[in-house]
Amino acid sequence: MSIENTQLCDNGSAIRDIADERQTLWRIESWQHREVIPEGRVYGHGPTSHFHRRTDKSVVLQYTVKGLVRFLYNGEEHVAPEGHAYIFPSMMEPRWKLVDDPEYQSFWVRLFGAGLFEHWQLLRDVHGPAIALDFNGTVMQACKKIISLHEQGADLGEEAIAIHAFVMLLYQHCEQGQLEKLQPVQRAVQHILRYPFHNNSLKEIAKEHGVSREHLARVFLQEIGEAPATWLREQRYKRAMALLIDTNIPIKDLVHQSGLGSVDTFGRLVQDRESCTPTIYRQQNSRAGR
Repeated sequence: MSIENTQLCDNGSAIRDIADERQTLWRIESWQHREVIPEGRVYGHGPTSHFHRRTDKSVVLQYTVKGLVRFLYNGEEHVAPEGHAYIFPSMMEPRWKLVDDPEYQSFWVRLFGAGLFEHWQLLRDVHGPAIALDFNGTVMQACKKIISLHEQGADLGEEAIAIHAFVMLLYQHCEQGQLEKLQPVQRAVQHILRYPFHNNSLKEIAKEHGVSREHLARVFLQEIGEAPATWLREQRYKRAMALLIDTNIPIKDLVHQSGLGSVDTFGRLVQDRESCTPTIYRQQNSRAGR
């Protein structure tokens, strides 16, 4: 493999220790600005070949700058020609082979954090694994911004916000012409998965999409394997605890940003799980400023 105009970065132990202890904030793990691979080179991602031994569910977006790549997804062959990205959870398919160009070039980024795996799976299920994107368009510019922030040593919270913005833009791009094909209850399930930190009740989400709360709960449980109220409470709690430890923002603000509803609700959850108040937990575990 030859590398041209490339910066390859794996953050190593510093961020990995944080992530392994609390897979909460979304973070960039590694990237490559431009990778050149000779024609015909077989290259693989998947359980048998991936060099990572991590148990967290990291995800990858790989963009074809030049050439064409063929890959397997759900047992079928797909292609990602120039101007297309394909997205995949790191420890799963696809396995792929490069063809048709002596100097295939790609741009890729690997991200990790709680919930990203589910976002990636949803994008693949709804849109498919190969996505047409303008390399200088809004979505890819947001992707490049993540790398730029990390190279500049930006705060982890700022980096996480940038990743969230990128994922939401990717959703918006993919949803054009796709949502109309889905049943209302499927759109409601997507709403929950995409916007877990919005302070909406399950009843409000169901009403917005024209389905009953009960039907939405049944479908969500079937597809995700967990009741939506339970899933939302856990995602919101994890987000609030990450902000409690990793930032100095007031507790009332982090509760609002997490969608938990009230400081009292958050306080009861922390008391039940950690046997102390949020303020005391922050004093004992804060990473802000370290």
